[in-house]
Amino acid sequence: RLNYETKYTVRDAAREIYQALKEGKVKDDLRTITVKWYKHLLDTYKLIKDVELDGKLL
Repeated sequence: RLNYETKYTVRDAAREIYQALKEGKVKDDLRTITVKWYKHLLDTYKLIKDVELDGKLL
């Protein structure tokens, strides 16, 4: 046992994120939507791999 108690729940976190989006504190963009961000990173990686030669960008 770690003798650790959480202060907040997952529900609290979801509510906080929802409120921040609703109040405009967090923008609803590519960087805040995890799946879209990861897709962007993968697409960017593929693009870089297509234009590099011997591990260097052309």
